[in-house]
Amino acid sequence: MTDQQKLRLSNLSIWLGVLAWVPFVGFRLFGYEVSLVPFLILHLVGVSGGLILRKLAAPDPGEAPRNRVILRRVSTVLLVLGVSVWGVYFGLKWGTGVEREVTPFLIAHLSGVLTGAGIKIYTFMSR
Repeated sequence: MTDQQKLRLSNLSIWLGVLAWVPFVGFRLFGYEVSLVPFLILHLVGVSGGLILRKLAAPDPGEAPRNRVILRRVSTVLLVLGVSVWGVYFGLKWGTGVEREVTPFLIAHLSGVLTGAGIKIYTFMSR
């Protein structure tokens, strides 16, 4: 498999992982109670697998300029923080046994992940 094919497959996998939420939201909008677990598994497998494949497909760019290195670090921190929000959510939910409102955690997750991914895409495209 060439690097170009890996890159295309990684993009497809990431998009399928993100779009796994569309049927879940549709079911919820129409009043059906469906389990979150299969959609979460599809999301995590698609996005994680795509990111790993993208990393394998990326050629070694050599030494990057200092500002690009800083942007990469910032984007990685934002992605980690965006995903780590769910650790706090489930820690509070399972630790206290009280059902928590998911909206603030979802907003924090999407803010960190979308901003971090946007910066990563910017640094990737500006090579």
